[in-house]
Amino acid sequence: LRPTLIIAISIPLSVMTTMVVMAVFDWTINFMSLAGLAIAVGRIVDDSIVVLENTYRHVQAGEDRATAAIQGAREVGAAIVGSTLTTVAVFLPLAFIPGAVGQFFLPFAQTVCVSLLASTLIALTAVPVLGSALLRRNDMAVDDTDTDADAVARDNSAWLQRIYTPPLVWVLRHRLITLLGCIITVAASLYLITVLPITLFSEGQLESVSIDITLPEGANAAAMFREVRQVEQTLESYRQAGHIDAYQVTLGASSQNFGPSTGDSGFDVASFFIPVSAAAPPDLVRRLRQDFPDKGGVDFQVSADEAGPPEAGLETTITGANFSNVQAAALQLLERIEPVPGLVNVKTNISDTAEEVTFAVDLDEAGRYGLDSRSVATQVRSWVYGADVADVSLEGNTYDVVVRGRDDAVDAIDELQRLNIGGPGGNVQLGAISAVKSTLGPSVITHYNGDRSVTISGTFEGQDTEAISSEVSRVIAATRLPTGVTVHEGGFASDIQEQFNNVYIAMAIGVSLVYLVMVASLGSLRDPFIVVLSMPLAIVGALVALAVTGRALSLPAMMGFLFLIGIVVTNAIVLITFVNQLRAQGYEALDAIIEAGRTRLRPILMTAFTTILAIFPLAFSDATGLVGAELATVVIGGLISSTFLTLVAVPVTYMLFHESIPNLGARIGRLIARRPAPQPASNPAAD
Repeated sequence: LRPTLIIAISIPLSVMTTMVVMAVFDWTINFMSLAGLAIAVGRIVDDSIVVLENTYRHVQAGEDRATAAIQGAREVGAAIVGSTLTTVAVFLPLAFIPGAVGQFFLPFAQTVCVSLLASTLIALTAVPVLGSALLRRNDMAVDDTDTDADAVARDNSAWLQRIYTPPLVWVLRHRLITLLGCIITVAASLYLITVLPITLFSEGQLESVSIDITLPEGANAAAMFREVRQVEQTLESYRQAGHIDAYQVTLGASSQNFGPSTGDSGFDVASFFIPVSAAAPPDLVRRLRQDFPDKGGVDFQVSADEAGPPEAGLETTITGANFSNVQAAALQLLERIEPVPGLVNVKTNISDTAEEVTFAVDLDEAGRYGLDSRSVATQVRSWVYGADVADVSLEGNTYDVVVRGRDDAVDAIDELQRLNIGGPGGNVQLGAISAVKSTLGPSVITHYNGDRSVTISGTFEGQDTEAISSEVSRVIAATRLPTGVTVHEGGFASDIQEQFNNVYIAMAIGVSLVYLVMVASLGSLRDPFIVVLSMPLAIVGALVALAVTGRALSLPAMMGFLFLIGIVVTNAIVLITFVNQLRAQGYEALDAIIEAGRTRLRPILMTAFTTILAIFPLAFSDATGLVGAELATVVIGGLISSTFLTLVAVPVTYMLFHESIPNLGARIGRLIARRPAPQPASNPAAD
């Protein structure tokens, strides 16, 4: 229990040190900073475990506790400082990811980096002090049949070493086979990328549902009331069944969480807001869509409001100089995109046409009366909307006097044609100087980069939103569009590409920084390269874990891969550092790698499994968002595979770079030297 108590004390010390730093720099405690602490809890004990285990090894060898604490911390000090700095180097690029995602991850990256540095400080200061005071011989399990202290110090008797040593010796004797096996394993795991669902953020827990009803523009209130009553009757059955808690309807505007918006769209629009109860079936939204299909002139849009980041959506904009071609292309694409599986609530922003009165002023004719288009339009507006001509005071109150045309005459073509327009040259009827006519025109006009535009929007439903987006792109590419029409894909397709590219850049920068930090800490260009080569081993377990749990390769999962870069190098650094220390003491490369593997086996397994157990609850939770179950699943799977493969692959790679490859030239030279010299050809003339 004493070693466990020492590790347990180091956790709150590291967390409190992080809190002090946050207070000094005036950082806030928010969801992302707390998530950073939660993720880092498993990692902050790693350094303490390595120092404590090494100290205990010296105690078992017969050294006094004070000397053992100093020697134990000194031997692994450089290794844990280097591994911590490499992990910090991985998280630094997170703070510079552009956009909203970068702003979210800034406190996450800050908290993780500070907590890791704090854990190293505690491991090199507090843990040796606690170890010298509390550690005793035989605090950790060893084989009782071996009582010699030096034999125990060599860790030849622990059952873990007895299990690990034969496979280690075998792979070191069959290096090429082991290396090919690792390469094949990593390459085979990459196939899972093609079958894993890909999305930006996974779906969260359903919290509410909204239903939008749209009638043709200009519909009267009675028609909307009929549709609303029918929807209410259906929703009442869901409420009585306990699937929904309540529902609110807003006529003339959209609903916003039991509060009407300030917009006013007339009686052609109505919206329902429906909070969902905990007993709601998982397919509630699908049922509602089946209950409210579109029908003649009535459009129903059923949308799910889920916890976490906004749901992925389709946003495709069609532009062109000729609006008729743009409109035709939009309707053509809408017809082909709407049947795509997983795509719901597909619509365009083409507004209904409304009757409007237009008049085109004949400037030559109007000029005879001293009129221009502006003056004519001003007088027509006064007729239609009215003009303030005076103020009247009645009983202490002031009222505006507005003069306008009669309600039944303002939009009558005959009345407008006879409307007198006054100018410097006299009065003239509007019909004499302009062509007044009734036409149909759009209620809303949109532009994109100066061109008329139409936008097709929709919602992705399902886990593999990237596959849905790819299918939409394929449909668009296969559609022949009118000349001069251009399609701009936005929404999820551009979002996932942009954010994944940002993560790829962060990974590349992180790996580069990790290599540079290891070069500085290890004093070698070759050994850091060996550590970097161990990173792909984490991909195997991470992808398998996502496939087994049925989770998507999302942005949080990509953050998990970034997190793994910093974690998996820790074990490799600790192992290689100890190998170099043994070689400095006179060990041959093979003997040093075997001894280091057996000695560092226990701390490597302890650090890996403490990290895994620390984030286990997150992996089995329903948490969604930037720090969710996908991130934890990737870290757990990646740590499992990288830990076991590192114990095999890193020793083999070390021997290849330190013995096999350097000796390859000498071996080739010896083979050439062993070849017999060619015999001189016989001379027939001499015979």
